[in-house]
Amino acid sequence: MSKEAAVTAFLACERFIVVGASANRSKFGNKVLRALINKYGTENVLPVNPKEEQVEGVRAFASVGDAVATCNPSTTGACIITPPKVSAEAIKALGAAGVKHIWLQPGAEDAAAIAAGEQFELDAFLHSGPCVLATLGFSDHF
Repeated sequence: MSKEAAVTAFLACERFIVVGASANRSKFGNKVLRALINKYGTENVLPVNPKEEQVEGVRAFASVGDAVATCNPSTTGACIITPPKVSAEAIKALGAAGVKHIWLQPGAEDAAAIAAGEQFELDAFLHSGPCVLATLGFSDHF
């Protein structure tokens, strides 16, 4: 599948899990969360952050498993904005739970994370660019 087709498939998901969502608005985990909220609404975005109860006013989940339990994994996309070592584990949890659309954001990938994603039959697995922020045209400079 081409990257364009994978991006299209990812963006067609009904809900989105943001692994590495941050309460700090200067962090990419927060920017990705806000970009997806702006596009799809708070009810369709599930932040994962084990240290926060809410991020950007949205209930945060302590783990990938907790977030996946609230949605249909086959129609849910997951953006990962974590250190690569954490990314590989998140991908394994997402894939095992049946999530079929995963987008590793730049800086979240390494060979182990990419290999983890390639173990699963995913409908879309994006890595090594592009960034979802650029794709959605997100800017937090007004």
